[in-house]
Amino acid sequence: MVDDRLLGGAFGEGEGHLVERGVVSLSDEAWEEARRRAAVIGPLAALGAVSHRAADEAAKQLGLSRRQIYALVKRWRDGSGLVTDLAVGQSDGGRGRGRLPEAVEAVIADVLRTRYLKRQRPRLAVVCRDVTRECRAKGFRVPARNTVASRIA
Repeated sequence: MVDDRLLGGAFGEGEGHLVERGVVSLSDEAWEEARRRAAVIGPLAALGAVSHRAADEAAKQLGLSRRQIYALVKRWRDGSGLVTDLAVGQSDGGRGRGRLPEAVEAVIADVLRTRYLKRQRPRLAVVCRDVTRECRAKGFRVPARNTVASRIA
């Protein structure tokens, strides 16, 4: 049985008063999967070191690979010890959708418009250097060279 403290909330002062943390945004299926994972991963995470045998058994129970079990144990240990730490994640991007913040995309578009789309186009290295300079000046994360190259293409 999973401790109520691990279920994404804790009972407050009054009987039946539940403080929720991140549970409302999960679907019923995602919540049940996270609870099922917590029942298996919680005891493993409490161990000092997780053996291959224990990880393989957990993988068999959850229908995951050994590597995924170790990743879940790490998420549990690095997280706040709540079931929501093991919730199935949603991708930020993926095929057809950008992963960069809109502000960084705007910097790339601005640099390409003002410096690249000219009669004499600068090399990719020069464009990347300009994008890096602009992003750092504005305090944004610098995109990878391949990202800038794909925007040019």
